[in-house]
Amino acid sequence: MTEKGQLFEFCFIVHEWAGTLLTETEESTDARFFPLDELPLPSDGGFWHKHNREVINDFMRYDGQLILK
Repeated sequence: MTEKGQLFEFCFIVHEWAGTLLTETEESTDARFFPLDELPLPSDGGFWHKHNREVINDFMRYDGQLILK
């Protein structure tokens, strides 16, 4: 991400899931669910590794209140 760009995202907690996870597009051919203690984080140590770790840490601290950064 550059200094000019901004990241905007929504994250949702899902307590129940039913159905089949579709893996039909180029973006989702390897989509799957993982236990929190076995998440595959990017190994490059770059932006996405740090971002994903921050999101997971926010989830672990979540107390029902909106997290806005």
